[in-house]
Amino acid sequence: NGEIPDVFPVNDPLITSEGYELNKRDRQSYAILHQVSGEYRGSFGDLTTVLGLRAPFFRRNLNQFCYTTSASGFLDCIDPSNAAAYEAANPNAAVPQQRIYEYDELLPNVGLVYDLGDASIFANYAKGLSVPGTDVLYDAIFFPESAASARPNPETTDTIDAGLRFTNGNIQAQIAGYFTRYENRLATSYDPVLDETITRNLGQVDKYGVDASIAYQPTRDLLLYAFGSWNESEIKDDVQDGIDGTGAPIFLPTGGKNESGAPLWSVGGRVQYNLGPIEFGAQAKHTGKRFVNDTNTAE
Repeated sequence: NGEIPDVFPVNDPLITSEGYELNKRDRQSYAILHQVSGEYRGSFGDLTTVLGLRAPFFRRNLNQFCYTTSASGFLDCIDPSNAAAYEAANPNAAVPQQRIYEYDELLPNVGLVYDLGDASIFANYAKGLSVPGTDVLYDAIFFPESAASARPNPETTDTIDAGLRFTNGNIQAQIAGYFTRYENRLATSYDPVLDETITRNLGQVDKYGVDASIAYQPTRDLLLYAFGSWNESEIKDDVQDGIDGTGAPIFLPTGGKNESGAPLWSVGGRVQYNLGPIEFGAQAKHTGKRFVNDTNTAE
């Protein structure tokens, strides 16, 4: 019926003429996280405050059993008995090895809410950390441990948001603005030519915008809801895209452009009616244009 006998190749591998198990990839990874966190919440009349601190400790223990032949993660998995001949013929390939990566950061967050009766004002600040993905770290094994490219930088964020919430009778509404500054912005996209997901570092990126929504319930069973958002982003610098024949860096004109993949605006709504055991609802959403690359030459 076309079904393979076993979905796990290790249980029934293809064997070469030399008796070696044929592999496209052979590696073992450990992703370890230890974390300490604490939070304080206090009320002072109409003011409520939340103060938090988080300290994550990430450890990535990678064991690569194949030869890494490019910074894009291409591999050669060979019979170990042929290692000497292979290394002589491929001096630029990174030999099988173990790499350990560690990332840690202190991540504070502060939240404030002030009650105005029917309305409330809120504001928040949070620092975030996103470590490089496993594939990105394996790709970095191609570079010597002493090279800067062998230690991919983590993405860090500083986010501020503030807004107003309103609740009165059968109306609920909210409007909020936000600003996020990314350092070492890690963006991913699918490359159909290579048939793989590519991660790129955009450096510093600022993202900001406004979100708004309103819900109106004229009767106990009928609900009307509308929402919208406006989002902007700015890549601060041109991103390097390789080197030319003389060894000089090649840069893409990304400085001042929008980050790809994120819509610039969206708007939508929903109507919902409750008939007891049956509930009917319909909703619609329109998403504005988004750029397909970071140079904003296509959308």
